[in-house]
Amino acid sequence: MKRLFLIFLATALLTIVVSLHGYHLWAESPTSENKKVKITAKSVTGPMNNIKAGQRTDSSEATAANCSIIIDLSEDKTSITKITFSVGEVKWKIKTPGYDTTGTSSGENLYLNGPFPIRNNSFKTGDVRGTPSSANGRFISSKEARGSAHLYSQELVGGQLINLDLGEWQWKATAK
Repeated sequence: MKRLFLIFLATALLTIVVSLHGYHLWAESPTSENKKVKITAKSVTGPMNNIKAGQRTDSSEATAANCSIIIDLSEDKTSITKITFSVGEVKWKIKTPGYDTTGTSSGENLYLNGPFPIRNNSFKTGDVRGTPSSANGRFISSKEARGSAHLYSQELVGGQLINLDLGEWQWKATAK
């Protein structure tokens, strides 16, 4: 009986080790998502789709529509020089002491000026001075990238500049 238990235990441990080794090989196997891509595009552009509404506060709320992204690359394709978010329309409602106003802005562009390094086909803007907007993405081919962004706009109300959270967006961009 003791020998049967030891055989069972050894078999179970061997199965676990083989499974973990197989998982390890699978996790590190090259896929189209993590192969090095030779970027050839000078810039990529595409539409953005809202995936999460912006944070509403007691003093402000906003929504955006008809948004797109343009990503300009450095000559050597090792970094992003500028990201432009084209926002077709922003609807906002702001409450501040003495002001309770709503409005619509149209044709607004938001900019993130780089350089933002491209490492392992990916980039991330991080904190950019002057704007809370951010973006990250991955080049999935020589002329195509996809990622997400968080957009903010600003409105001047009663002499006070108010940041408006426009939410999280997904994007897919291709070479022009």
